Amino acid sequence: MEQNKQNYFYLVIPLLALTVIFGAVVLFVYPQSRKQVSKLPSTETGQVQQATTPKARLSFLPEKIGMDNGKKISVDLNLDFSVDTRLDGADIILTFDPKLVEVSEVVPGKLFSFVSQRKNELSNGRVSVTFLEEKGGGVLVKKGRNKILSLSLSAKAVGEGKMEIIVAERGATTVLTESGTSKKIDFNALPLEIVIQ
Repeated sequence: MEQNKQNYFYLVIPLLALTVIFGAVVLFVYPQSRKQVSKLPSTETGQVQQATTPKARLSFLPEKIGMDNGKKISVDLNLDFSVDTRLDGADIILTFDPKLVEVSEVVPGKLFSFVSQRKNELSNGRVSVTFLEEKGGGVLVKKGRNKILSLSLSAKAVGEGKMEIIVAERGATTVLTESGTSKKIDFNALPLEIVIQ
């Protein structure tokens, strides 16, 4: 009975997340779609220029860790933007070798008002966290480095590996959703290099 309740919980949260994103799209994007301008006039030259698309990067700090077998270390996953950007949500999917390291704790940053984590995937070498902004207009993510989550890693075996941000997988993949347009924002993803001695 308890297992059925947990399975139900893991199905309901993603459905609620999709409902919130769809509602934001219908309420905020559709009425503005007629007003949206894809080209902006330049005030200096009088020429028409393309609207700026936010550039994003997901990366770990530190970018490479070395640790002794049996030790623990913390790393941050950061979201960097080239310009201030409003987001409705983000799905972050990370993979790692569970024979090499254990993720003992995932602490979400304070960017978004709603966070859901699928903790049952950690033992299989996967970190899955969904972030949503419940307020209309999304959350303003400032230009530069923004911590999206912190991870506590424990070394389990001697070796080398990576923690990677999943960007191209059928089904679940990492997604950043821009507020007001529901567009997926393109981003670069840099892995965490792991060396255990």
